[in-house]
Amino acid sequence: MTQTVEVADIEKTHKNAIAELVQTACKFESHIEIESNAEREKIQSSKYVQSDPNDSYSKVKQRLAEGKKVLYTGTPCQIAGLYAFLGGDKPNLYTVDLICHGVPSPKFLKKYIEYQNKQTDGRVIYFNFRSKDKRGWGTQYLLKTKTKTKTKTLSLDRYGKHFMDGDCYRESCYQCAYANTSRVGDITVGDFWGIAKSHPEFNSPKGVSSVFVNTEKGQELFEKMKPFAEIEQATLKEAMVKQHNLVQPSNRPENRSNFYKEIDEPDFVSEGGITAQSPDKGYFAKQIDSKNQIALRFTEEEFMGEPIRVLHILQRMEAGGHRRC
Repeated sequence: MTQTVEVADIEKTHKNAIAELVQTACKFESHIEIESNAEREKIQSSKYVQSDPNDSYSKVKQRLAEGKKVLYTGTPCQIAGLYAFLGGDKPNLYTVDLICHGVPSPKFLKKYIEYQNKQTDGRVIYFNFRSKDKRGWGTQYLLKTKTKTKTKTLSLDRYGKHFMDGDCYRESCYQCAYANTSRVGDITVGDFWGIAKSHPEFNSPKGVSSVFVNTEKGQELFEKMKPFAEIEQATLKEAMVKQHNLVQPSNRPENRSNFYKEIDEPDFVSEGGITAQSPDKGYFAKQIDSKNQIALRFTEEEFMGEPIRVLHILQRMEAGGHRRC
């Protein structure tokens, strides 16, 4: 069987990996490569920071030349960049793009971790932007030092507030060409916020995701996943209720112009204004037609004790509906 190599986005890194990376000067903003199921925990969980593709594009090219299958995940612009680097789509390449609001600077995150080190009188050894330990699926972060554990609603946190408010993103994020339903990846994934209202019987404390199947290769992957998940249809409209980045880019707040001006000041986080807000979560989406979507729920056994539900949103690809850059 052909070996599968996954080059994964920081948006999917597991807490143990985060701990290691925070300890090494907060360098958890890079893509990483994994080659086995044993390593998959490293690419789980949300990371609200810009990821550096680093040498991942070159690695993808190398792995493809070796005859291996590659699954690459990232923001839509990163997926588009990969296709541009490779000169187009390749037979053994599979891509997954994220429903992205925008990405803050890694330097902002570094400053925030330094701030938390002072607040906790210790060294942060673990940080999870979206921990499910206390309240399940939601927006609670979890921070740990050797002696303390701290949890808080992300929208009330100094870093989380600005991420939710959208005043710390890259300037290009406010003009994103991929903030719509014409997706660049073979599959698109994101939270299915609003599932409690549209499909209350399918809601789960562990969360539900939306999945859009955009290409034949995406459909191939989805079919292989189906035996490990519960699937339910939902409309595209339902999936977009709280996912405005499927409609348009995030709005640029007025205070974005001044946000990073004093980032090098010692008290940037504590004095420079760092505060936030929140949403809901979902699963996978599959493309059946322009009106239908599917929800999936993985079993405990399949995903290390954490039952997962996925709403698969399939939108039929009309002419020009899927983009390869």
